[in-house]
Amino acid sequence: MAEALIIFFLNKLEDQLRQEGELLSGFEQDIEWIKSELQAMVAFLKDVDRQGRDENVRAWVGELRSLVYDAEDIIDGFVTRRSTLGWNPVKHLRIRHQVISQIRRLKNKVIEVKERKDRYGFHVIQEEAPGTTSICSTSRGLSVGAATPLIQVNDIVGIDNDVEQLTELTLEGRLHQQKAISVFGMGGLGKTTVVKEVYKRVKTRFDCYSWVSMSSSHNLMDVIRNVLLRFKASKGEPAMDSMDAIYEGQLQEITCHYLQDENYLLVLDDIWEAELWEGLKHALPRDRGSVIITTRIKDIASSIEDNCSVYELQPFSDELAWAFFCRKAFRHQGTWPGHLKEFAEAIVRKCEGLPLAIVALAGLLSSQGRKNHLPFYLEYCFLHISLFPEDYKIGRKRLIRMCIAEGFVQKAIGKTEEEVGNRYFKQLMYRSMIQAITLHARDVVKACKVHNLMREVATQMFKEEKFGAILVDRGEEIEDRHRRLSVYNNAENIPTNVGKLNICSFHLFSATEVSCSALRKLLAELMLARMLNLQGVRIESIPEEVGNLIHLRYLDLRGTMIKDLPKSLINLRNLQTLDIRNTKIKVLPRGINLLRQLRHLLMPVGEDPFPVLQRLPNLVVLTLASSTFICSDKAFITSQATALQSLTLSGMFEHFSHANGHWTF
Repeated sequence: MAEALIIFFLNKLEDQLRQEGELLSGFEQDIEWIKSELQAMVAFLKDVDRQGRDENVRAWVGELRSLVYDAEDIIDGFVTRRSTLGWNPVKHLRIRHQVISQIRRLKNKVIEVKERKDRYGFHVIQEEAPGTTSICSTSRGLSVGAATPLIQVNDIVGIDNDVEQLTELTLEGRLHQQKAISVFGMGGLGKTTVVKEVYKRVKTRFDCYSWVSMSSSHNLMDVIRNVLLRFKASKGEPAMDSMDAIYEGQLQEITCHYLQDENYLLVLDDIWEAELWEGLKHALPRDRGSVIITTRIKDIASSIEDNCSVYELQPFSDELAWAFFCRKAFRHQGTWPGHLKEFAEAIVRKCEGLPLAIVALAGLLSSQGRKNHLPFYLEYCFLHISLFPEDYKIGRKRLIRMCIAEGFVQKAIGKTEEEVGNRYFKQLMYRSMIQAITLHARDVVKACKVHNLMREVATQMFKEEKFGAILVDRGEEIEDRHRRLSVYNNAENIPTNVGKLNICSFHLFSATEVSCSALRKLLAELMLARMLNLQGVRIESIPEEVGNLIHLRYLDLRGTMIKDLPKSLINLRNLQTLDIRNTKIKVLPRGINLLRQLRHLLMPVGEDPFPVLQRLPNLVVLTLASSTFICSDKAFITSQATALQSLTLSGMFEHFSHANGHWTF
C-alpha cells in the first residue's frame, strides 16, 4: 500500500491547493517540488506491495510512509492554525516562517529517503509475465506468482472424485424414474462449484435443462416461472406470453405437461426452505429426469424424496488445506514468505478446511493477489470497513458517504462520487470481501458486514501499513503513527496520547455516557480530523469546539440525545455529510447555508427547513423524518438544489409535490 499512500496524499494535496490556494500562496514551488519527488517514487513503488519485499525495502517503505505523514501534517496544521487566528498579521507572519522551516526540513528528508533508496541498491526486476515487475535490493530478491480470488474447478484438490460420483448419480435418472440428489455441506465447501462442473458435463445429454438459484427468491410462483423459462431457453424456445396472469396451480400443470415427454435436468442451487420443494415437485414428472439440489441444511437434504441420494461434501484436512492455500497464493513457489508464514498458517486453520474461504484468503493475502486484484482505493475502503466492531451491520449508503469523506473515492467523468462509491461497494461484494445484507422484499442490498476471517486479514494489514488502530481495553496506548482510530465499549478507552497522533478519522462505538468536558477535551485533540463518528453515543450536547475542526467532512450524531447544534457548526466549510437523525434536534442553526460543500443532510424536522435548504446548491441526498409536518409547497421545488438525487420523506408530510421527476422516495 506504499504506492496507495502517496497517491492518496497527492490527490488530497491537489484538493487542498484548489480549495486553500490563497492560504498556501508562497509555498507553491516547494510543494510542487515535493509533489514531483513523490510522483517519481510512485513510479518506483508501482509493484512494491504486490511483489516480494526484503527487509531493506520494508524499512525504506516505513521511512517513506513517515515522510508522507510529515508532509500531510505540515500542510493540514498550517491551514488549521491560519484559519483559527483571525486577522493578526504578526502571528500570520510568524506561522509562515515556521512552516517555511518545516518544509525545508521536509525537503531534506525527501532527499535522504531518495538517496537511501539508491544506496541500498533497490532496482526493478522484470519477470516472465509481461507487464509485471518486482522490487528488491541487490542482496536478496523475492519473486511471487499471481493468485486469483475466484475458485476454479481445476484448483480444488480432490474435486474430480466428487464430480465423477455425482455425474454417475445424475445420469441414473434418465430412464423410467426421476433421480433426486441432495448435495449437502456447510457454506464455503464448494457445493455450487462441484455441481456446476457436473451440470456442464452432462446437460447436453438431456433434452432440456434448467439451473435456478433458490437463494434469490422465496416465492414459489417465481421459482416455477424461472424453472420453466430456463427449460424453454435451453431448447431455444421463446418465453410464454402472459405468465403473470397464471395462478400457481395452472403454472404447475403447464410445467409438468411441458416436461412429460422430456428427459430433463434441474438444478436448484442453495435451497433454504423445504416448502418450496414441496410446491415445485408437483410441477415435475416423476417417471423421468434428474433433480439436484444444494443446501446447507441437513434436514432439507434428507427429506427431499424417499429415494433421494444425499451426497455430503467434506472439508479439507489441515495438511491439504495448507497445500491448497500455498498452491493458490504462490503457484510458482508453493511457499509463503517467512515473515508471514506463522500468521498465514493460523488463518488457514481458522478456515476449517473450507475451500472457498481458503481461496478468498489466498487471493487477498498473497502480495501478488492483493495488488493485481485489489486496486488501492478498494483496499482502503475494505480497511475502513474493518474499523467497525465484529458483526457490525454497516449501511451501504453510510459506508459510501464515509469513503467519500475520507477521499478514497476517485473522481470519474460523468459520474457522481456517490455512483463511483456504489461501484466500489459492489466490487468488494463480488470479491466476497464483505457480506451483503439484503432487504429480501425488494432484493436490495441495504448493508454489509465483514466475515471474521476477513477481519483478521484486515488486522494484519493494519499492523503492516499503519492504516488504523482499534482499542478495546482501557489504558491502551498507541505507539505507532496511525491515522484512524476506533474505540469500542467505553469512552475511557480513548488513549491519553490521542492528541499526538494527528488522527484523521475517529470512531466511538457502544460507549457509555460521555461528559461534555471529556468531549470538549477530545475535540481539542482532533484538530486534523476529517471524520467524526459518534453515532449512538450517549451525549446530550456537542461543544462549540466542534467548529474548530475545519477539515471535518463527515459528522455523524445519529441516535445521540443532542437537542441543539452549536452555532460554531457553520465554520465547518468542508463538511459534506451531517447525520442528525433520531436526535432531539428540531431546528438547524442560522447560517447553515454557508456550508456550501454539504452533500448529504439526514435530519428530523420540526419547523419548515426548505427555505434554508434551498440555499445549499451541492446537496445530493436529503432525508427528512417527521411525525406530522406541513411544508411549503413551492419553496424547495423552485430552489437552486439542482444536484439533488435522493429525497427521502418518512412520516406525514402535507402540501408537498415534486417537479423535477428524478428524486427517489
